[in-house]
Amino acid sequence: MEIKFESQVLEDGHLSIPAPVKKKLKLGKGSKLSLTAKKLGKNKAGRANHSQGSPLLRIVGLGKSGKCNLSEEHDKYLYQDGEE
Repeated sequence: MEIKFESQVLEDGHLSIPAPVKKKLKLGKGSKLSLTAKKLGKNKAGRANHSQGSPLLRIVGLGKSGKCNLSEEHDKYLYQDGEE
């Protein structure tokens, strides 16, 4: 079984494994894992940046319309006929 998850290097150098992953893989003391590691970058908020590996997520934020009320005026902008 293969599960993709994020881990963090703890102060003592060990990797953390989320409890749901341990449960699903039936991991216990002495269990062995095969790992493929990729360091995640950080965004401005200090959170892991998942867009490094996803071609789709790499384009998020590239377009700039100058509009800052898209959530309130979503339908107006979506259905207008070239007006403005």
